[in-house]
Amino acid sequence: MEKREVVVQFAADSRKIEININPYTIVADGGDRTEPSPGTLFLAGLLACTASTARGYCFRNNLPLPTGLKATVNFDDDEHLVDHIEMDLLIPPEFPRDHVEALERAAGKCTVKKWWMNPPEFFLRTSDSA
Repeated sequence: MEKREVVVQFAADSRKIEININPYTIVADGGDRTEPSPGTLFLAGLLACTASTARGYCFRNNLPLPTGLKATVNFDDDEHLVDHIEMDLLIPPEFPRDHVEALERAAGKCTVKKWWMNPPEFFLRTSDSA
């Protein structure tokens, strides 16, 4: 199993959170509401993964590409939990109807969804910074 290190830094001059996942840096909101929240980034990753998986199915089967993905998220403000996500994969009119179910199954195999359905164990400790 491969281990990947992710480094999170607190920006000194703002409330932004910088997440460094080589070679990328993603900026998240740390309380000033100027960047996407961590939860928004998580949902964006889920939707991007689902769309990408669907798109891959279409490429492999030489099918017209979906035009987009739309989602409705039911969020419990009191508990700060998502309890329901509905996704609509938008397909063009010429998309062959005999491939719709297979496309839905393929899109449902998104890796981020698998992480959500089979959450990892979480461990947190404190360490002295160097």
